[in-house]
Amino acid sequence: GGGGTGGGADARPPRPGRCCGTPAQRAFLATLYAELNRSRCGGRLPAAMPLRFSDRMRRRLGHVRYHVNPAGERVVVELALNIDLLLEGSEAQLVDTLLHEMAHVAAWLEHGHRGHGATWRRIAERFGCEPRACTRVPVRRRARGRAPTSRVPVLSP
Repeated sequence: GGGGTGGGADARPPRPGRCCGTPAQRAFLATLYAELNRSRCGGRLPAAMPLRFSDRMRRRLGHVRYHVNPAGERVVVELALNIDLLLEGSEAQLVDTLLHEMAHVAAWLEHGHRGHGATWRRIAERFGCEPRACTRVPVRRRARGRAPTSRVPVLSP
């Protein structure tokens, strides 16, 4: 996670990519983000966050795209998660990955920090996710060429 684009100020900001999630999956992600922002992040992240699922990530579980607008303000273009995180049995990794990416959002917006350095690790620990660049937990993946899942997980509080 935490990849970024846009080091300098551009006249036109980059646009979020296409979301492959169903309307129910997109609603689930928005609700989960809002709940984690409230319960784990103290509500410090923007309420309106461009969220999406991607079916194109092969090795990554998530990413954040960054931008600096013409006024010199740091903005988040998108927070994207791998659609395979919605497969059955991946619920814990889904939450951890979303928190991981939310820690990147906080590090960027509050400190201008990208990557998995000390600033990000402190925030990740505060948010309650694994403070590592890559997880050691195996994650289920769909077989190559298979359509993305339409499953919407049920998470217990």
